Amino acid sequence: MWKKKNTRRQAVADDAGEPRFWLQPGRLRFSLGVLAFAVMMVAITRIPIATPSWLYGRAPVTIVSPVTFGVVNPAAYTAKRQQAMDATSPVLQLAHRGQVLALIKAQLMNLPYDVADVKKIAQLPAPIQKRFADMTPGALAWLHEIVAQNQFSAYMTRVRLLDHLLRSHPVVDAQTWKLIARTAADHVMAPKGIKSSDGYWKLPMSRLRALGKHGQGYRSLVERSFPEPMWSTLIGYLGSVGSPIFTLDKAATQQARLANAAAVKKVITTVHRGQILASAGKMIHSSDREAILAAYQAYRHKIQIAHPWASLEGILGMAVMASILGLLWGLFLITRQDEARQRASWFPSLLIIVCLLITRILMAVGLGDWIYLLGLSPILLGATILVTVYGKRFALGAAAFCIVIVTVMGGLQLSFLLTALISTMVLIFSLEQIRTRTQVIRVGLLDAAAAGATLLAFGLARTGADRLLPLQWFWLHAEPSWMSPLHNIAMAAGAALLSIFVLLLLLPVIERLFGITTAMTLLELSDTNRPLLRRLAIEAPGTFSHSLILGTLAESAARSIGADPLLCRVGAYYHDIGKMLKPGYFVENTGGGGGNRHEKLSPAMSLLIVVGHVKDGLELASEYHLPKSIRRFIAEHHGTTVVEYFFQAARQRQARDALVGADSSPIEDSQYRYPGPKPQSRETAILMICDGCESMVRSLSDPTPARIEGAVHELIRRRLLDEQFSQSGLTLTDLNTIEQSLVRSLAGVHHPRIAYNTEKPILKRA
Repeated sequence: MWKKKNTRRQAVADDAGEPRFWLQPGRLRFSLGVLAFAVMMVAITRIPIATPSWLYGRAPVTIVSPVTFGVVNPAAYTAKRQQAMDATSPVLQLAHRGQVLALIKAQLMNLPYDVADVKKIAQLPAPIQKRFADMTPGALAWLHEIVAQNQFSAYMTRVRLLDHLLRSHPVVDAQTWKLIARTAADHVMAPKGIKSSDGYWKLPMSRLRALGKHGQGYRSLVERSFPEPMWSTLIGYLGSVGSPIFTLDKAATQQARLANAAAVKKVITTVHRGQILASAGKMIHSSDREAILAAYQAYRHKIQIAHPWASLEGILGMAVMASILGLLWGLFLITRQDEARQRASWFPSLLIIVCLLITRILMAVGLGDWIYLLGLSPILLGATILVTVYGKRFALGAAAFCIVIVTVMGGLQLSFLLTALISTMVLIFSLEQIRTRTQVIRVGLLDAAAAGATLLAFGLARTGADRLLPLQWFWLHAEPSWMSPLHNIAMAAGAALLSIFVLLLLLPVIERLFGITTAMTLLELSDTNRPLLRRLAIEAPGTFSHSLILGTLAESAARSIGADPLLCRVGAYYHDIGKMLKPGYFVENTGGGGGNRHEKLSPAMSLLIVVGHVKDGLELASEYHLPKSIRRFIAEHHGTTVVEYFFQAARQRQARDALVGADSSPIEDSQYRYPGPKPQSRETAILMICDGCESMVRSLSDPTPARIEGAVHELIRRRLLDEQFSQSGLTLTDLNTIEQSLVRSLAGVHHPRIAYNTEKPILKRA
């Protein structure tokens, strides 16, 4: 059935006189182009890489062992050492060698004697009042009762109990408490005495307390050792001591951690299939690197024995992937062919190949750490060239393809893909027209900020803000990258700035290579003091004035339909430069006097002179090195329209000759047409309309708004019926919008004026 179906399709193709599907010229070129593109991509991916750069940084993905093999694996030993260190109980020490605790005990022992003769709180001695600022009448009464009933022994017992509780329930500052709480230890070591030789209590973590505000960490200890009247007084007193009783003994803690780590015995294990060798985003140590390389070699040996053809599967898979991407890229170029304007269609494909080749070489020579600078810069520079040459829409699609292909075929990470896409989009949307160097620099700074912000956001998103330590998240995040994100951010921002500054240097080369004219060059060409325009103003002042007016009309019309207004204005300035060689044969330069030189010439000779201003203009444009975009306005602003005046004059002469019996061949309008070509762009078509309308309205005796509207509508209708816009891309909606814009502009130019009194005033003598 498949063969019959193909046969029927081929029979239809044969009847239509078409070659076979794959032998049709366009499709054959397309197929060969896709094939060549895919082959180049596969060839680039086969560039050998000795040692991946990520083996000396962070793992891009979680790496597991593909086979079971025996190896002396120090990773387990290192992990157990670390586990033992993490489980080490933090060691505390008495603050100021126990002086704080001794001071508390001494002052509490003397407190009943210090207040024995005080009747009111206001009568407390200044030192006592400062020390026990939270003394309450109830506490003062309770202390008086201790003295009155001679219960000093019981009071001392309470003080010793509080001292014991303070030693066995360590209270530390909030920062030390948070630091200890992060450890995996179940206990904390508190000293029994001032010296380390006095021994330590192994206290559960539940006994550790944070100091808190106003001594709240001491509340439970005070409540267990003293009656309620003394609670607020003693809590406030302990909180006002100014220093926690215990601090972290960092030296002893580290010594204990090292001792526990040293006690761990080396472990020789077998690496099983599926075992994790390196976790994504984690730093790969030397032991991990050795295990990964050993696993690779073991797996490669096993594959070579079991599957001799397995090495070709990777090439086949890469070839299929390259073919799919190449096919999609070719289809994109075909669908966007009009936007590319047939201008150097090879460049986008070359850009992708070059960017992929640079990326692969960086990975091959061990410079993967610089991928965000050396790999991103060509992509961003290519994007700037794409938007300058082809426009925004085409540049977005082509740059996106380039980034996806480079990331997939180059084996890069997700963060590179996101950074490249976002920075490229910012660059393209901000740099559609290059008008000033300041604008380019501003766009470069904005793009650098966008690239850096993307990497910053990616690092935060992958890490989780709840697990970050202040100023240390750059090293703790889980982003798979070769270097710290801080360095990557700096390199991505540098790539954006580098690409934009290189664009400034290459801009003249780009314009010549691709035959384009940037807005910056157009602004320079719009200067009326340039030699060619200054010469036009001197030798053909009427044509120069006509060109300036036409520039304003064309710019307004182009802006109304979304065309390039600056290109239209500059093209209008230069479209009639050929008239300066024979200015007297064009009515705008006669100044209303001197007669009409064409009255002495035959219509055919006059036609040669008038039509010749296009050829003369092109020669002047070449002499003064005008860009191709401006030359198109000179060649296309008349299209293939008929020179009506001389065509009608020739027909009238033929009619007169026929009356006297002279033989003459019939005159066709094709003999009196401009050589063309027809307008090939919206901008040149706009200039054609504006040129004709301005001349027609200027010839009106009374240019009222209604007459102007009728003249503009009639001229556009005649040009449309003459198929002058068939290759320009203008739609009927565009023509209607242009007509409305021209009517408004021409009505403003030819508005009615006030008649001024020209009589001289009569001067009266004083």
